[in-house]
Amino acid sequence: MADLAFDLDTFAVQGEVPDYLAGLPVGRHDIRLGTIGYRVVSVERGGARYCLLHDIALQARREQRLAWMLGLMVMTITMLSALGGIWLSRTVVAPVTELAAKVRHRSPNDWEHPLAGLVKILVRNLVRNAFAYTAAGSVVLRQDAASLTVSDTGRGIPGHAIEQVFVRHYRDLSSEGAGIGLSLVKRICDRYGWRLRLESKEDQGTVVTVGFS
Repeated sequence: MADLAFDLDTFAVQGEVPDYLAGLPVGRHDIRLGTIGYRVVSVERGGARYCLLHDIALQARREQRLAWMLGLMVMTITMLSALGGIWLSRTVVAPVTELAAKVRHRSPNDWEHPLAGLVKILVRNLVRNAFAYTAAGSVVLRQDAASLTVSDTGRGIPGHAIEQVFVRHYRDLSSEGAGIGLSLVKRICDRYGWRLRLESKEDQGTVVTVGFS
């Protein structure tokens, strides 16, 4: 008996998968069942076969709505859960990388900050920075009318460097970026009087919070 986990447009099948899925090799495939097109992601974990089916049309609309927040168009976003206002996504990057991206957005269909364009810039830079320094684990984005928080389980920032990360063009030796992201975040926050707080521990991760009030 297969275990089924249902979502609005996605369901996962684990264990004894149906015949029309059992023959699919591990990987990503597009199939059609009746009049509906599905994208199937088939993987094996611990000797068991897992399959994720997505309604392609609905999935595309959701990915488009989330794209501006994640700012990572090259990644494949798979919606796994929409319970309690939490969207859970798994990003597929390099084979050795296992990253989970979680987005919590209160009233995502109704709420929009008056300076939404600048908020998008903050999100894009903070999320890109979090992914850049997190080889495995999770990146979590929480946003509501009062604040924006991006946290990760990456390698963290040494204590002596925390103040320097907001300096334009500062970057550590292992970074390939231009060192502009966090300095731009700070300039936007200073310009509009938003509170910016960064907490980080080496090998444990980083939390960046922007308070809008």
